[in-house]
Amino acid sequence: MQKPSVLGKWSVVSDSLNFGGAIRNYSTSSSDYYEFLSNNSLIISEGNRLDTADYAILYDTAITITFKRPPSVTFLVIQNGLVVKDSIQNRFSQRFSLKQFSPHQLLLSTSFSYPLAPMTESPTKNTVLVTGKINLKR
Repeated sequence: MQKPSVLGKWSVVSDSLNFGGAIRNYSTSSSDYYEFLSNNSLIISEGNRLDTADYAILYDTAITITFKRPPSVTFLVIQNGLVVKDSIQNRFSQRFSLKQFSPHQLLLSTSFSYPLAPMTESPTKNTVLVTGKINLKR
């Protein structure tokens, strides 16, 4: 039996991000998509935003996506009783687990610690857990 391929255009069913308890569910439309190209490039179209990235499949269980332009995601986070505005704005690679992978469904999941600015005495007190899920279908 042949393994499914990520190549091609996938419609976005849902895309969510939990940034330390602040949940962001992206409003998706039928025109939103992820398109995996054979040259390991990825085109992401969500809303009025178009992103390009590189991707690599790892061990048939994970995919790494390296964004070519900085995303600008802004969050309000409560830290020590204060509301802190923070954003992810640097170029980065993110590893996603392939939770569901079939010819018609691709469910990506990620989890990582993100440093809040400014860093002070203890790095663990200045990080927040970020989790994300992207559900795609053909």
